[in-house]
Amino acid sequence: GLDDEFPGAQSEWFAKQGLSDFWQHKFWQSHWAQPSIGQGFEMLHRGIIIPSELDLLFKAVEIPPFWRDKLTQMAYNPYTRVDARRMADLGVLPPEKLLEAYTDIGYDNEKAAKMVEFTLKFNAGPQKELTRGAILDSYESGLINNATAKSLLMAQDYSSDLADYYLVLSDYKEAQKTQNLLIDNIKTKFLLNKITTSNATTDLSKMGMDSNRVSALLANWSLEAYQYELLPTKNELEDFLLNGLISEAQYRGTMSQHGYDATSINWYLARIHLLEPTKERMPSKADLESFLKKNIISEDQYRLRMETLGYSKFHIDAYLYELKIIKVKPIETALVKSLTKGELGRFLSKELISEVQYRSEMKVLGYSDETITQFELEVGKAPSRADLTRFAKESLITTNQYTLGMVLLGYSRKDITLFLKEIALTIASKK
Repeated sequence: GLDDEFPGAQSEWFAKQGLSDFWQHKFWQSHWAQPSIGQGFEMLHRGIIIPSELDLLFKAVEIPPFWRDKLTQMAYNPYTRVDARRMADLGVLPPEKLLEAYTDIGYDNEKAAKMVEFTLKFNAGPQKELTRGAILDSYESGLINNATAKSLLMAQDYSSDLADYYLVLSDYKEAQKTQNLLIDNIKTKFLLNKITTSNATTDLSKMGMDSNRVSALLANWSLEAYQYELLPTKNELEDFLLNGLISEAQYRGTMSQHGYDATSINWYLARIHLLEPTKERMPSKADLESFLKKNIISEDQYRLRMETLGYSKFHIDAYLYELKIIKVKPIETALVKSLTKGELGRFLSKELISEVQYRSEMKVLGYSDETITQFELEVGKAPSRADLTRFAKESLITTNQYTLGMVLLGYSRKDITLFLKEIALTIASKK
């Protein structure tokens, strides 16, 4: 194809320069640029040409026949060092072929032999490591003693010193596990307020810890207790403040723990003040009782004002009986009449009936123990901490009911959180 595309129209001009038709074609055939040998190898690899066509390229670029078949053999890539090691590891490449693979990529015989030795030992490493791990696991589990473990390690070509090192390291790891369990135990008791900071310091020091580490652990535990302390939500805090359960200072403090800055807290307080009732203030029940005793108001006026405050006729009669204004004891006849829930709650809050009577009458009205407990919390007659804890452990009350009851008993939010953790542990241990 070297004579293809010969420009016949220019033959006349070639002839005028003294070139015969023969030499005109020879000059044309010699003007072509040939692909490089590298490009020829690339075409061979891609299947674009076959070895005989590559031989034509060798001729075109004037490669002597002696080198042509040798260059064709060199056209193919040898195994890389990583390929050779991986194939030897999988048994695909035997040791004698492994030596040839290393010489193919440029190592001399001496260095190739060292590479073969390295590859065989390197590939054997993971199996040896697994064997060591199994021996040490057996030793740490107490299945074999120190002497047996050392003997087995040395049988795996570990030196005596190296075997001793691995066994000492295993002993250290086991000691650390035991120490961490003891530390976790002390931490749990500290967070549950079962021990004081002084007790925790003493227990940790007995384990051989220096004072710096003891201080660091206690500081971290204190921060953890604060970090995970269960706090009322913003909406709950607003309700508590509006209902007089907490002071403004307590509201500010807890909102700060939620991450609100002073300016934002002031905005929320301004909003809460707008929500406060603006009704005309009325004399309290205590004021009315004082006015009645001093004859400032009459019994009828007392009844009217008490009704304005929301008290029923029955309650008013009960209070008048207590003040010895009337002589008929309304509580005795009322209990026979199935009082309403609201009336029972008010009488309980005023201690006109006992908690036992309250619970009995509420059961007559069809309320469950859990619901009765909740109503007791609402009227301020909360059970003791022991009762609340028992109710919570038996799932008779919710976490929110337990928390409200503990607040009414005067416990701090931090203490309540720790009691809740203890209850959770008790419930989990029963499952």
